[in-house]
Amino acid sequence: MDTDAKVQKAAKEGNIYAMLAIAYMYQKGKGAELSPEDAVEWYEKSAASGCSRAKWELAKMYRFSEIPDPDRQKYIYWLQAAADAGIPEAMRELSTRYFYGSLLPKDGDKAMHWIRLAAEGNDPLSAFRYAYSLETGYAGQHDPELAAKMYEKFNTSADAELFFRIGQNFEFGLEGCRADLKRACDYYRMGARMGHDKSYFSLTRAVATMEGRQAQDSFVERRNLIMQTPSALEEEKRERTLAEADDLMDEGLYEEAIGRYQESADLGNTDAMFMLAMLYHDGNLVRRNDHLAFEYLTKASLSGSFDAQLFLGMSYESGRGKNRNIEEAIKYFAMSAAGGNMVGYYYLSKYMPRPELYVRKTQRIVR
Repeated sequence: MDTDAKVQKAAKEGNIYAMLAIAYMYQKGKGAELSPEDAVEWYEKSAASGCSRAKWELAKMYRFSEIPDPDRQKYIYWLQAAADAGIPEAMRELSTRYFYGSLLPKDGDKAMHWIRLAAEGNDPLSAFRYAYSLETGYAGQHDPELAAKMYEKFNTSADAELFFRIGQNFEFGLEGCRADLKRACDYYRMGARMGHDKSYFSLTRAVATMEGRQAQDSFVERRNLIMQTPSALEEEKRERTLAEADDLMDEGLYEEAIGRYQESADLGNTDAMFMLAMLYHDGNLVRRNDHLAFEYLTKASLSGSFDAQLFLGMSYESGRGKNRNIEEAIKYFAMSAAGGNMVGYYYLSKYMPRPELYVRKTQRIVR
């Protein structure tokens, strides 16, 4: 399938976010044939034209070895470039490299420099790491007052999954944190208050250990126990049902496949919701129904599907299935971009000169 003609045209006309979008399409095989080599080429074109997000995407491609013969030197090059361009997640990762001396010489001062900049860039995890470094006096920088401010920043901006992660770090001494069961409970409790059942489960186990009612789990034991929590079992069922639906679709058993997608969607699977939205939007295997397609797009978007958010933005932009509303379109394009769909930045570029800054200011970027 060829990449979208409008995006191709915009890229040739010099739109750096269209270049970013094309690179993403090649990287993920969405709207284009899967081609890591072409993805790198287009990300490099976008980066050379001034797109900071393209630099970060290149760093991640090299880090995760998404291309043949990955080059660690190129990973460090693009990581540094993305950090210099102001990407907080890149700054945090660069700080970690200096902290552990991994691929770069161990350097406490540089680790603190980059984690401070990342924390100032509204990255919640960086705010925590900077606070903890200031609390413990890492690299000779001890500042309890600033640490308290950074902790407060983290506590008011983190989500439940991050609270759970920090709780685990304190319980098991991970990611540079000293083991501290009481502090682990504090963070588990914050996650539990947000309805995060893994946090609640870990909190009950940690409290029982503190009270001497049971021995402390190892990290592996806890991980295995968490896999039996209601949310984990539900997630496994959602994914299994979705996989069955995909298999049935590949076999041409369309009616059964649609039934499985419906079952998975009813269980809360955002990919299944999005698939149903596309089926009702296209009208090839089921009767076309723009209203129902829009309804599924909305459900998937609110559940966190960045692909659905992109298409919902397009629906608001075009007015198909709903009254045209550019303000709502921009909102969903930004949500999609923040979630990781680079095509969202292209659509935003039609309404503003610097969509990266807009997304950073208005959305929580996926870690």
